[in-house]
Amino acid sequence: MANRLSYISTRGLIHPVPPPKKRGFPFRHTSLDGTESKNHSSSPSKDILHTARVRVASVAATNTLLLCALLSFLFIGSLSFAFLGAADAFSFKDLLAEMAQSEPGILLIGNYVDIDIDEPSIGIRWSLLACGEAYVLAGSEGSHGSAKCGVPNMPLNVFVEGTDEPALKYDPGEIPFLTSTGARQNIQYLAQFNTDHDLDVHEQPLYPFDRYAFVSNFYALSPAKNESTPLRTLKTIDMTSSFDVFVTDAESYVLLADGALIPSRELSLRVRRPTEARIFVVLLWIIGWTLTHISLGQLILHLNGNDDDEVALASRRLLTVTAILFVMPQVRNAMPDAPDLDGVLIGKSSFSCSPTNAL
Repeated sequence: MANRLSYISTRGLIHPVPPPKKRGFPFRHTSLDGTESKNHSSSPSKDILHTARVRVASVAATNTLLLCALLSFLFIGSLSFAFLGAADAFSFKDLLAEMAQSEPGILLIGNYVDIDIDEPSIGIRWSLLACGEAYVLAGSEGSHGSAKCGVPNMPLNVFVEGTDEPALKYDPGEIPFLTSTGARQNIQYLAQFNTDHDLDVHEQPLYPFDRYAFVSNFYALSPAKNESTPLRTLKTIDMTSSFDVFVTDAESYVLLADGALIPSRELSLRVRRPTEARIFVVLLWIIGWTLTHISLGQLILHLNGNDDDEVALASRRLLTVTAILFVMPQVRNAMPDAPDLDGVLIGKSSFSCSPTNAL
């Protein structure tokens, strides 16, 4: 019995047990007679199929990148059409055409508005225009794209807010001729003037929902006849880079120092921030508070953690809070035309919105 070989060992000597098969790779082993036998579990057709799949996946990835690039160019190209006709949005062409048709006369157009909240004041550049054949200087037609409007054909003095000196002394005789065409060349400083107005800022603490306003008065006198010339309307552009502008004007009267009562035009102008700017500021305010809550969460996790916490985990938390400390001022500075924190509602509501106070 001691010299007998077990069944298992004898079977192993006679028929060696092949190793387990590997999927996708041919396996070779040597039999007892010394010849090699091949495991045909992976045929050449499967290798070809695998190669084809790899190539198809590569082609699909390339096509996907090309499609994404094409869609990107289409998106950018479609946005570029927004610039077409954008100049018409700031044009007074329709207004002037209506004035020339229904109510010809003298008018003032504010084609530039500069709003300075820090002063706080607003500056407007006015252009003196006339609409209608009886009021337009011959050869000056075509102002602001209107064939029936140009500079006035009579000398005028324009007064603002009852000042003693006129803001503009206009003389049509100073308008030069073009030698080539004989048309009148509209020189800006001869028919334009600037005015500065103080703003009502009682709603400034409501940033970004702040609004500003002022009321002013304009009238024109003819220096030759010493008579008043009614102003038909006062209009300005309705949009700047940071504010929307709303203008209303109405007929009024001014009592001069000599007791004369002359017709004038009262201007009421209000400005507020665009809706997009308001939404952007509110989102930044939400981001600021979110970052503060993240810092508080990191502090709570650190205080409630075990002493066996890894140093790497504490380092990551410290790195997160440090990054937030540097990001927070940038978030605050990203608010468009943001006033100082002192006395502003969004400043008071976010004064504690700081990781330094949280920590």
